[in-house]
Amino acid sequence: MKTIITVFLKEVKDIFRDKKTIISSLIVPALLVPGLIFIMGKIQSNLADKESQKTLRIALVGQAPQLMQLLEQSQSQIFAQLSETEAEKQVKSDDLDAAIIIPNGLESQLQQMQSGEITLYYKSNNRIRNERIEAILGEYEALKRDERLAKLNLDETVLQPVQIKRMDKLSSQRKFGEAIGGFIPYIFIIFGFMGCMIPAMDLLAGEKERGTFETLLTVPASRFQILMGKILAITFVGLLPILTLCATMGISLVLFPNIPEVLLTAIQDMLSLQSIALLILLLIPLTLFFAGMTSAIAVRASSIKEAQSYLSPLMIAVILPAAVALLPGIELNWTTVFIPIFNLALASKEIVSGTIQMGHYVTILALFILLAVAAAAISVKQFSRESSLLKG
Repeated sequence: MKTIITVFLKEVKDIFRDKKTIISSLIVPALLVPGLIFIMGKIQSNLADKESQKTLRIALVGQAPQLMQLLEQSQSQIFAQLSETEAEKQVKSDDLDAAIIIPNGLESQLQQMQSGEITLYYKSNNRIRNERIEAILGEYEALKRDERLAKLNLDETVLQPVQIKRMDKLSSQRKFGEAIGGFIPYIFIIFGFMGCMIPAMDLLAGEKERGTFETLLTVPASRFQILMGKILAITFVGLLPILTLCATMGISLVLFPNIPEVLLTAIQDMLSLQSIALLILLLIPLTLFFAGMTSAIAVRASSIKEAQSYLSPLMIAVILPAAVALLPGIELNWTTVFIPIFNLALASKEIVSGTIQMGHYVTILALFILLAVAAAAISVKQFSRESSLLKG
């Protein structure tokens, strides 16, 4: 074991002599989460401010005096001389934000206690703008409803025979866990695999390309000890970005104190010591599996470039199951629990939501331990071949 640790320390030291490794393993993950929160917050805030202050360009086709008055009071530029066809065309070309079509005889229909229909042309790509327009129409509808109730001498409660008291029992942690829980393991899996792939190419294919394997094999250590030291070093580098991401999630709460209280509470619950411990305990055998798998492939390559050509396509096979787990309606059960990567993404989502079943968790943990052992065994088999170590 002492020899393995010696090889591990030597390889870690060599890895971190490369500035690219420091950037990919520490600096990028450290900046990723705070950067994303800051940028997304700024973009959302700027868009909201810009859209709320923007003068709406609305075509009003037909006669509706009260609606016209509401539009004039709501920072809108009104185009009342267009036909329905022209208004629709200008909405499609973004010359107008919306077009409201009032049918002939609407006022007469309303006075006769009938229902009238208003057509709204708009584009659904701007939520904030559309909410402003819908609010104006809602206010107009409420105004006409109040007029009808007054004419009939009725109270507004007549229209509400039953009031539904909605009590949402879904916790804020569960809500935000469902919303972003799938994204967290997706990031962890990407960084974990990349964190293993880069040092595996350097420590195995790079060693062969530089012709230093022969010298390494003369040291008083078995091939098994040398390989285990390398795999542990690769695992360590693969875990670093994941641990850095976990740390920066907590730091982001301090850096951005203006997070809404409900969101802040949910994030703090998700980042509880129990959730973090359960996540990291799953990610350790996952990273060991990645380290063994990338080592087994990289040792067969005669150069870093060749190893990259072997390992890069594997990224798709790793990311795809995690991406599928982001889809709504997919849950962890006794079928999905046995699908590697996919099961871990779903389990991470449930850990963040606080709904993980320990039976599922233990099964996934055991499965990845077995996969890590299997990957290490394949690497040992490859490492024992002379053709895999010596440059041909």
